[in-house]
Amino acid sequence: MVYQRWVGVGGGMVWEERAGCFMYQKITAIIFFSYFCTLIYIPLGGERNKEYTLRTVFLALLAGIALGLVFSPRTGTFRSKSREAGTLDKKMESVINLVKEEYVDDFDDDSAAVRMMDAIMKSLDPHSRYISAEDLKREMSDIRGSFEGIGATLQSIKDTVYITHAMSGSPASHASLHTGDRIITVDGTTVSGVKMAIEDVIKLIRGPHGKPVTLGIMHYGSKKLEEVRVERDVIRTNSVAYSGMLNDKTGYVRLSRFSETSYDEVMAALTYLTMTAKPDNLVLDLRGNGGGLLDAAIGIANEFLEKGSLIVYTQGAHQKRSDVKANGRGHFQDMNLVVMIDEFSASASEVVSGAIQDNDRGIIVGRRSFGKGLVQRQFDFTDGSAVWLTVARYYTPSGRCIQRPYDKGTDEYYSEFLNELLEESASDSAIVKITDSTPYHTAQGRVVYGGGGIYPDHTLPYYRDSLLGYYNMLNNRRVLDKVAFEYVAKNYDRLHKEYLTDDDFIEKFTVSDEMRQSVIAAGKQAGIQPNEASLAKYGKEIDTMVKAYMAEYLFGFESFYQAHTTIDNDLQATLKLLKK
Repeated sequence: MVYQRWVGVGGGMVWEERAGCFMYQKITAIIFFSYFCTLIYIPLGGERNKEYTLRTVFLALLAGIALGLVFSPRTGTFRSKSREAGTLDKKMESVINLVKEEYVDDFDDDSAAVRMMDAIMKSLDPHSRYISAEDLKREMSDIRGSFEGIGATLQSIKDTVYITHAMSGSPASHASLHTGDRIITVDGTTVSGVKMAIEDVIKLIRGPHGKPVTLGIMHYGSKKLEEVRVERDVIRTNSVAYSGMLNDKTGYVRLSRFSETSYDEVMAALTYLTMTAKPDNLVLDLRGNGGGLLDAAIGIANEFLEKGSLIVYTQGAHQKRSDVKANGRGHFQDMNLVVMIDEFSASASEVVSGAIQDNDRGIIVGRRSFGKGLVQRQFDFTDGSAVWLTVARYYTPSGRCIQRPYDKGTDEYYSEFLNELLEESASDSAIVKITDSTPYHTAQGRVVYGGGGIYPDHTLPYYRDSLLGYYNMLNNRRVLDKVAFEYVAKNYDRLHKEYLTDDDFIEKFTVSDEMRQSVIAAGKQAGIQPNEASLAKYGKEIDTMVKAYMAEYLFGFESFYQAHTTIDNDLQATLKLLKK
């Protein structure tokens, strides 16, 4: 692969041009000395023997080769004073040699190579990038939908590492670890009270499946250190955050990313819903879904489209147009479909929503998506790192490329997105401007636009109310999260005995007056003064959010959404649209 060349810069490999230069000089020296010895040695031998023998010629050549090797330039002493630069490769080599030989400080080849590759990728487009071996492992865990570890989520609170949830059936749950347990040491290394980043703690805990890790644990409220040996395993991470019924007629699937397991997860969720509840409608929620694998998006879109329907096509300077069409074997072609998107829905999310919209298969509800219409391909290096290089653009069936402009550079690319977000959140309209006014047409002739995301069929404006400020501050500063965590940690055993399932908990648990006072007190401690009018109007939302966080700490992330759907304004507005 062509990028192996860049490994040579960081790893100290001899470049082809320099090696060729030295070899040329050695050969020249050998020929010269061989010729010189032949001129001298052979006539002398001829005077003695009156004829040129093969032995004499051989000895002359041998002497010439020896002298040539001795007196020709050595690789280690080569210094290039002439720095002619023609091709890109030669320019890069010349700059690197110059810096290595003349720069005022020591030169770190490896870090310089990484910075150089980062700069090159950044100059191309915002989504081409170099990925270190360590970062690639994390990325691949998300893509594969699994990692090797103990199956516990962690949180750092005041420099102490807590277990916030042990996944059901995981090594952590088998070792009786649960919400509120403090991790003091990992294999003898102290991780709490030493200002260690939570990411570094996770690195210590994760490792090859089958290999044990010893944790120094203090249970919530206890000062006794207990060593717990946990054998790591392969932990599956679901991309379907939640699935269930919103009402008697409407099924719901929330997809958080597009991984290798996403298609199977969505199929399993939809199959279960259709077999048990037989919904007429489906809400596929892609809000906040930043994308992932294109194949997963194609597989999911295929389930809803008729045979021959164009799902997406890709094309690039070095890649011919490639169309992907539905094969007609989709199991949910007749179900009423709504796809929810927002400003953080990107890439594969836009492939699915674009295919549904352009084929007039369902309605798109929410706010304009991010606008990422570039396809990356992974090119691996021998050291485990890789380059994700943009090789094509993808287009929706109507011919839209929804990629937002990036001609002003990567920094401006993201700052413009944030500025548009602020403009739209303050505006009466959820769409401030259309970056590409070219009209495109759906299968039924409706006009749609590209050039900066998918524009919904039904736009949901930002919900604004001055009384929401108190609730938003409590939530954004994690006050509600903290109160829920501390309550579950303190009462974990009792709650699990009292509520055997998340359905049971969500149906029966009620936030008490005492817990509400804890929220107000924790808010004051965080600098948030109580607002009586806000408490009166949004008390239900505050209680429900506390309950949702508690459900997550008791039963897992999916249970959070199960509780939260009742106060999700955008989702409730979508249900009203379905009734119409």
